[in-house]
Amino acid sequence: MHLCSIIVYMDIDTLLTAHGIDAEAVHRIQKRFNTQKERPREFQSFPSIDGDQVISAADIEGITLSRDECREFLDSYLPGFTENDFPELIQDDLCYAPRSLLEIWGMLLYPYTAFGILNGGSATSYIDTKKNQSYGEQLFASVQPVFSPLSDLCSGKPKGSTPGFINPDGTPGRSFMYLKVRSLMIESLKYRRLMEKRFPDITPIDFGIIPLFQMTSNATHEPILHELAQMRQDTEYLKLSRELGGAHLSDKYTAVQPMIAAFRTYLPGDDLKVFLEAGGASQAPLPLPGGHGQNFSVLEPVYQTLHREGKRFAFLGNIDNLGNTVNPLHLALTALKKAQGSFEFSFKTPVDVKGGVLVRNSEGKLDCMDIGPGIDEQQVEDHVKTGNELLFNCAAGLFSLDTLVRDLEQIIETLPLRISNQHKDAGAYSQIEQITWEVIGLLEKPLIIGVRKHERFLAAKLLIEQILTSLAPDYIDGETKDTVGRSFLQLHTGLKHLLRKSYGLALQDGSCWEELPIDQLD
Repeated sequence: MHLCSIIVYMDIDTLLTAHGIDAEAVHRIQKRFNTQKERPREFQSFPSIDGDQVISAADIEGITLSRDECREFLDSYLPGFTENDFPELIQDDLCYAPRSLLEIWGMLLYPYTAFGILNGGSATSYIDTKKNQSYGEQLFASVQPVFSPLSDLCSGKPKGSTPGFINPDGTPGRSFMYLKVRSLMIESLKYRRLMEKRFPDITPIDFGIIPLFQMTSNATHEPILHELAQMRQDTEYLKLSRELGGAHLSDKYTAVQPMIAAFRTYLPGDDLKVFLEAGGASQAPLPLPGGHGQNFSVLEPVYQTLHREGKRFAFLGNIDNLGNTVNPLHLALTALKKAQGSFEFSFKTPVDVKGGVLVRNSEGKLDCMDIGPGIDEQQVEDHVKTGNELLFNCAAGLFSLDTLVRDLEQIIETLPLRISNQHKDAGAYSQIEQITWEVIGLLEKPLIIGVRKHERFLAAKLLIEQILTSLAPDYIDGETKDTVGRSFLQLHTGLKHLLRKSYGLALQDGSCWEELPIDQLD
């Protein structure tokens, strides 16, 4: 009997491996799920901005600190600087740091900062015709002349390699990846210019470019590395590289998310068993991604390497959100409040239908729960109808690497496993996923940062959303009373501001966005 069990176990491992599935990861999930029988944290209430753990960065004018807090911040994060270097700092019994100073402090933290993207998705669902009709067949028909060629262009590509915006003339703009890299180079240049102009007597830290780290997948890894290699030959990239002393972006901080297996349809109390009948065949497992929450285990060695190299903060977000950039204000707030992590949330709009919302869970702690799997959609709708504020997850966070690296093992072991039953072409099965932002519920005192959606959360889950955000005035009446239409017009305004301020582009002849000369970058 024992021998038979070993033989079956080895056969399953061989079968999983042959289908590109990480057998060891599958067994870890089974063991944890089958032995722990975890009870998910449950919804308790919707929190609002309180000025302590939940703050609004959109409206913040400054913060008040004790003199000890101010000195501790400077000693811990900005060695070589004293209060006298910052005349904006108002000092009495307490210290008051205005927003302008907070942003300067944040930029001075750039040498200790890394920027991460979750870059494992392909553009399959993004260009799916049926899903893109979710805003109505009439609106879809109106964008069809732009949609069809862009859909063909995106087909088979990683999402990060597809256009991050559409030019006013309907042509594709630069890719999400290119824009993220350009933004990191621009922010790195801002640090150099700040040191030269404001602090000429203090030696700047030569860190090159804020490092980019990323989690890719088997499907996207090679194409993404190929794009980065090509980018290093790009004329505009090389101009910025020369301005940064010849610094180049490294691709060494990259890890590939493994595929796990689908499991048999789950009923409460069941053990997890591998699904082996994909497509109606026998001995046919179904490879699936395990959710972005796997980044904590997949990127564990990357986080540790960055920390060893002196990085103390790590931004993390989805590749398809152009609003997700290095933010000096958020860096300063996270450091000053000694937060384990800070997370961006915006007030929910009609176009925010899939994702997480800020809640207090059954343990009384701040948490993020996905609409549907984590919190009932009707509860969300009822809360919004009452006119109460509801904070929607922007899928963008900033971690203190000092505490993240210390707590990684515990996070990996306790981040919830979410299971959902599926009925698709491959058959009836269950899927296990981990959601990155449920880490909020594992932290002792996370910091929630309220932001304006059109400034920080321009996510394109569907190609039609990309088109409407880029070209809203062409398809939506400026006098529209429709809330969805107004949302896209506002997102369009935000996109134009982001392309200019964060990505260093200018609109030429009203038709195409092109790179600004380096001396015109803010």
